[in-house]
Amino acid sequence: MLDLNNKVALITGVNNPQGIGASTAISLAKAGAKVVCVYKEVEIPF
Repeated sequence: MLDLNNKVALITGVNNPQGIGASTAISLAKAGAKVVCVYKEVEIPF
């Protein structure tokens, strides 16, 4: 397992709880990283 203590990870695209962004954020946090999550809400016109 990776040791990511004292590391910071910026994860984009975390708006879907079952998506790859959220999964990555959770995995990195479990490995000890401080995780910053961001996403942009976009209105889809249909």
